[in-house]
Amino acid sequence: MVVIERKKTLDRSESPPAKFSEMAAALEFNARLMVDFPERVVVKEFESDNCVVIELTVRDCDIGKIIGKAGKNAEALRTIIYGIASKHKKRVVVQINQ
Repeated sequence: MVVIERKKTLDRSESPPAKFSEMAAALEFNARLMVDFPERVVVKEFESDNCVVIELTVRDCDIGKIIGKAGKNAEALRTIIYGIASKHKKRVVVQINQ
């Protein structure tokens, strides 16, 4: 038998300050699962006044796996990051480089 302990959920008013490293970590985790060379995945994060830019860099041979057919994988990665960003009420731009 497995027992799952639930922690108290925070109210929106009690939420901690925005953790932008959470978005970068989520992008890096998902990108590493998709590529052949996970050790070559690099995620950089830059913050301006109202926008966060997260830059994903992978090897040339892995760029197709990240982008996917008709950009579906890239769109899915961006959707995940936008969902995390909406929690913190910040605008995010995800750039994919090779």
